[in-house]
Amino acid sequence: MKQSTISRPKWIALVVFIVFIVLIQLVISYSHSIETWYSSGLYPFIANTLRILLGWLPFSVGDIGYMITILVFAFGIVRFFRKMFKRKLSWKRSGYNFFRIVLFLAIVYVVFYSFWGLNYYRKGIAFQLNIERKPYTTDELMDLTKSLAEQTSQYRKSISSNSEYHLDKSELFGLAKTAYDSVQQTYGFLQFKHKSTKASLFGVLGNYLGYTGYYNPFSGEAQINMKTPDVVLPAVVCHEMAHQLGYATEDEANFVGYLAASHSHNKVFLYSIYLDLYRYAASELFVRDSSKYILVKQSLDTLVKKDLKDIRDYKVINVIYGQYLKANNQPQGIDTYSDVISLLMAYRRKYGKI
Repeated sequence: MKQSTISRPKWIALVVFIVFIVLIQLVISYSHSIETWYSSGLYPFIANTLRILLGWLPFSVGDIGYMITILVFAFGIVRFFRKMFKRKLSWKRSGYNFFRIVLFLAIVYVVFYSFWGLNYYRKGIAFQLNIERKPYTTDELMDLTKSLAEQTSQYRKSISSNSEYHLDKSELFGLAKTAYDSVQQTYGFLQFKHKSTKASLFGVLGNYLGYTGYYNPFSGEAQINMKTPDVVLPAVVCHEMAHQLGYATEDEANFVGYLAASHSHNKVFLYSIYLDLYRYAASELFVRDSSKYILVKQSLDTLVKKDLKDIRDYKVINVIYGQYLKANNQPQGIDTYSDVISLLMAYRRKYGKI
């Protein structure tokens, strides 16, 4: 006979996890403490441990975990409605199942924030670099976009053939790790140990789920959608590795990815990251002043324009992921990616370069 009575230990477990949830909600208001004690203290230990345990495996443990979870939930839902339709489901049993779901969600919530999620509330890269985000004028944005367009075109011209774009997994992930090893010489807090970057098992399905890559906080793996256009992949890998370092918000992961990729000696990595930044800057310039945007766009190398068209033709659905970002201290959702421009402006003001 199946259990339908909630035992005392399970009630205690639920209460304990609810207490942890309350504590998490209290802690997120203290960004300086999170930066000091969690993001620069406890989190690196957690992340490195996960990467040591799972990084050596050639497949994505996180993807498999998500697949199993989805299948179990789907099976449970189908079973629930079948029993309800046949009127074989008692109120007592329904209450027990509801309790199990609540306990499971509470555990997931606590583990998520303990393993990574608190990084959404850290002081972040601007604090570490001692740069300040400030409002900027359209002329300043125009100047930045022109500079990015020039560098993007320059790096594109250095690539002799499209075949150079295509990097196999090991080469792509290895070059990204080398880029982080290089940037660490300038910014020691970007030290990256124990690579754990995997090709996502979801493949083309990832295009419809709305991601080019994602970080799995439960396994510590950076998952890369290898069905993404080749020219985008280096920027994506550096972005996801930034998430692994604890830069949770999309704008910070973009910026840290830029810092790493711009220290690479590989021309495809350099082109990929500057093309990525150009797209964000150009999109904002178009919204502010479309005539200025057209002037900059006309200056692009012909092959850059072709690459941009190929990227536009690559379709992803961002609705679900946008809602996830809004739930985690990023109210602009998917638009948060373009906030990297304010960080780039602040960095340029301080160092006079990008």
